[in-house]
Amino acid sequence: MFTLLAQEAASNVDAGKAIALALGIGLGSLGAGIGIGNIFGSMIQA
Repeated sequence: MFTLLAQEAASNVDAGKAIALALGIGLGSLGAGIGIGNIFGSMIQA
């Protein structure tokens, strides 16, 4: 019984780490995209 609970807890931690990593990568690329868009937008206006 205890080993089953320990395995379930470990898989939940792995899933949480995967979700956190995916969110971090996604938000990081979104920030870079906004910055590049601002640069090209100001170049087009000039």
